[in-house]
Amino acid sequence: MKAKKKPLKALSPADLQVEIKSRLQTLKVTEPPKRQGGKIVASVDELLDKLRNEAKNVCLFRVYAIYMHPALADHLNPGCIELVERLNACHTDHRWAKFLGKCNALSEALNKCLAQEFEVRRKQQLKEARARRAHYEAKWKQMDEEDRLHAEFEQAQQARKQQG
Repeated sequence: MKAKKKPLKALSPADLQVEIKSRLQTLKVTEPPKRQGGKIVASVDELLDKLRNEAKNVCLFRVYAIYMHPALADHLNPGCIELVERLNACHTDHRWAKFLGKCNALSEALNKCLAQEFEVRRKQQLKEARARRAHYEAKWKQMDEEDRLHAEFEQAQQARKQQG
C-alpha cells in the first residue's frame, strides 16, 4: 500500500497571526577570568585539606550510598566477615579518600575472599547435584526394571490365556 502524498502548506508567521521578536536582552559580554597555575600536593590528606579549605568554587562529588559489593550474607560468606567489616570501616573513616584508592587493598582482598567462598560453594553444590542425579538415575533404573518385569508378566499371562 502506497502512502498518499498530501501537499504541505507553507505558512508564514503573519498567516498564524504571530509576531516574532527576541525577548532576550544582552546586558554584557566578558571573558572568563584567567586561570591560575595548579598546585602539586604530596598526599591524599593534603589534597583533601586543600579541597575543603582553600578551594572556592569547587563542588566535591556528592556521596550517595555507593556499595561496591552487594549486601553480603554472613551465612554465605563466613570467611569474609572480618574483611567486610574492615572495608566498611575504611569507607566510613575515609569518606573522600576511598574514591582516591585509600581502601583499594581491602577491596581487592575482599574480592579474592569472595571468589574463594564462591568456589567452595560452587564445588559443594556440584557435589550435591551429582548425588541427587545419581539418586534419581537409580530410581529411574529401578522403575525401568519394574516396567520390564511387569511387561514380561503381562506377556506370560496372555500366553497362558491363548494356550488354555
